[in-house]
Amino acid sequence: MGKGTKHRKTVGAGERKDAKTQENAVFIQTRRNLVILSVLFILGLALRIFELARKPLWLDEASTYFLTNQANVMDVWAAAFNDHHAPLHFIVIWMVKSIGSDEFWLRFPSAIAGALTLIVVFLLAKELANEEAGLIAAALIAVSPYHILYSQEARMYGMVVLFVSLAMYTFFRAVRTRSLVDWMCFGSACALAFYTHFYASFVILSLLLSYGIIRWKEFGFDHQGDQDAVHRIRLPLDFRHFLTGVAVAGVLALPLLGSFFNQSGYFVSRTFNWGLSMWSIPSQTFLMFSYYSELIAVIFFVLMITALVMIWHQNRERMCALVVIMFVPMLISMYLSQIIPFNVRYHLYLIVVFLCLVALPLAWIGKKIHPAYGMITIIVVILLLSAIPLAAYYTDPLQEDWRTLSGSLNRITQSGDIIVPLPNYMVQPLSYYYDNSTDGTYYHGFVLNESGFRSLDNTTGTVYYVVTWDISAADPTGYSVQYLNEHAEPTVASVPGIYVLKKVR
Repeated sequence: MGKGTKHRKTVGAGERKDAKTQENAVFIQTRRNLVILSVLFILGLALRIFELARKPLWLDEASTYFLTNQANVMDVWAAAFNDHHAPLHFIVIWMVKSIGSDEFWLRFPSAIAGALTLIVVFLLAKELANEEAGLIAAALIAVSPYHILYSQEARMYGMVVLFVSLAMYTFFRAVRTRSLVDWMCFGSACALAFYTHFYASFVILSLLLSYGIIRWKEFGFDHQGDQDAVHRIRLPLDFRHFLTGVAVAGVLALPLLGSFFNQSGYFVSRTFNWGLSMWSIPSQTFLMFSYYSELIAVIFFVLMITALVMIWHQNRERMCALVVIMFVPMLISMYLSQIIPFNVRYHLYLIVVFLCLVALPLAWIGKKIHPAYGMITIIVVILLLSAIPLAAYYTDPLQEDWRTLSGSLNRITQSGDIIVPLPNYMVQPLSYYYDNSTDGTYYHGFVLNESGFRSLDNTTGTVYYVVTWDISAADPTGYSVQYLNEHAEPTVASVPGIYVLKKVR
């Protein structure tokens, strides 16, 4: 008996030792992954802060600046409504302008939102698979030139990607936990996304559809006795919590519904001659999301399909939900492109689910390379391969350099001269850099037709037309271009993308 007792004690001690060893291994791995995530976050933040003010503001960024020149928050809200946009990003810019209103500070909120997105992407991929996939997904988006581009722009796209990522993460977390708090967090994240960009409504719709896909087996009818007698509708255990989350989103979004329908009516009622064609949207989306490389786009697309197959074998409902989240907004974009001008940036948030899916098979490959260091190897390869597209991004020539044009215009104009931005809304980026009050010149705007151009025939002072290629979109008839070719001559003040023409009397 004594020997048996001694033997049992020895076995127990061995089991405790093994458990302690395993616990230490988990602790070390968790600490290592936290260090890697911290390094990726710092890298992502540095890449988004680096050269933040290098590029001059372009039209939409200048529009952000002037829209936020308001006395209070309610005026900013009203200005956003009149400009057919959701207000949250503009309210944040209005607050930041108390610190500074140069290019750096106008873009700073987008840079911070872009860096924080890395953390949420890690959590989302971890929720979908594991921490290794989360770290690889964070690395992919940290060095994504397309995501960096809109994390360095004074517009709402970087911020909406953050909130949509948060909505996706809280959705899959709430699906797992069935927690009321998680579903309320989901509703709040959806509302924040909607307050940032109305296009987020399409991915929110996809998430709501995904709940029905994931829980479809839990819907049904309870029968008792006679099979034809229906006694009670059976609902998922967290259905009330889900509805509460939806109600939170709906109540918070109510003040914006008028603005949302106002924007929809505005775009539907107008005719546009720019934007991507319907069938080019999928290819352009995957190309932009894949570091602008067709080869990488093909590889990433194959990895995405592989990930969906992997998830199918584990959880078919989740795979179907991810397909809905990825492709329903894209299909809506394709349909809307026939009505409104479309750019890939409008559904930039899809890059999150795309890169998370790409990360899943890469994490599996990493484990096959080495259980402990394979994932790190994959991340190092991603960072090394990103050097070329990142170098190209940071050295791209400046487009529409309003900053340089301002100095050139100042040198050739005299007091009393007339400056005519064409189209006239180009006065926003021009006036951000060019102070015509100190130069003694005058801005003049008009409708792009014969009477508009003829309105300058009897003016005193030299007339300078400041022209961008937007004139073709603003005047698809071609009259403006023809008139300028016949009645204006180029000047030395022109810069790439912006032409300064002198009116010939």
